[in-house]
Amino acid sequence: MHEQTSLRWPRYRDLALAAGLAFACLLGGFQPSGHITLDVVLLLCAFAAPFTRGRWPLLTVATITAALAVCAFRPTLPTGSVALAPFAAYVARRHLPSPHRDLITAALFVGDIVALTLISPTLTALTLAERAPYIAWSVTLLTAASLFGELRRRAEETAEKELQARLERQREEFERASEEQRAHLAREIHDIVTHSLTVIVAQADGALYAGAPDNAARTETKDEALRTIAKVGRDSLKQMRGVVGLLRGAEQRPVTPLVENLDIDQLVATSRAGGLDVDCTTHGQPPAGLAPATTLAVQRIIQESLTNALKHGTGTAQLTVDWNEDNVIVRTTNPIPPRGTLPSPGTGLQGMQERASLIDGFVTAAPTETNTWVTEATIPLRRTDAPREVAQ
Repeated sequence: MHEQTSLRWPRYRDLALAAGLAFACLLGGFQPSGHITLDVVLLLCAFAAPFTRGRWPLLTVATITAALAVCAFRPTLPTGSVALAPFAAYVARRHLPSPHRDLITAALFVGDIVALTLISPTLTALTLAERAPYIAWSVTLLTAASLFGELRRRAEETAEKELQARLERQREEFERASEEQRAHLAREIHDIVTHSLTVIVAQADGALYAGAPDNAARTETKDEALRTIAKVGRDSLKQMRGVVGLLRGAEQRPVTPLVENLDIDQLVATSRAGGLDVDCTTHGQPPAGLAPATTLAVQRIIQESLTNALKHGTGTAQLTVDWNEDNVIVRTTNPIPPRGTLPSPGTGLQGMQERASLIDGFVTAAPTETNTWVTEATIPLRRTDAPREVAQ
């Protein structure tokens, strides 16, 4: 309803303005025989001008100017010219581009003064002192109409510039949000795929090179490896479906986080099944109502730390989780070969650092002098989602 009213308002306004200009042309009545045609033309120009000014402003101003120029030679000056001349000046200042509006405005002022001073038979019969009030009044009307049109045009230009600036800011915010979302998806896919494939590869290698002395034991080892691979694959597929859900439309996007509950025991069990001997120690308990972003960050950091220990370590790792009043400290320690390849500061470590920084935490990862790799993350505890949270 509001939109329909806003669309009708310009039409009603133009109709009222057309009626006012036409009424001004009729105030003096039609002139004697021989000038009725000019009166009709002037009346039609006055009525049509409000409807054509927006679409054809130059044609509108040119038509009004031509009609006024012809009327200037009439024995009596028509009353409609008093209204049409300022209206033409208003249209020129508001709707015409530069330099057309400046040239036409100057032409209107010069033509008005020349017509009233030298051409119009009605005023040329008067003395200069008697003509001065008419000229001053006409110039004042033209000036007021020109200023009004100029102010309206500048206001519209300012509003348009502000709109363009807002649209540009929204575009930049959208691009920034898209970059953050892509980075979030990249971290999720990396954490899920890397951890799962590491376990699967370790299990496959273990089954392939199992040194069981009899066929029954060898078969049992391979069956256990296949069961672990199947379980890890199903869990990874479930998490990947959650990541893919982020790419769907808003009406299809899941409202639950990718990780609903923090399950450290399951992470440790999966890593052990992959061949990593994990010694897990937990101090304290996670608080109730832990924010989804915090839950997801702790889950992924533990997962990535154990994955790195399995890939680059010697097969053992020590995981310590300390739940404090204000934060949780996750520390993973694993031996590395004396001349082995250290974990490179690639997407895994970078992903942990980025994930922690999103909720005002931090991660450190470095080797020690005793050939031990230590990864430590400090995550603030939040019971409600923070404004910076992007994990869903």
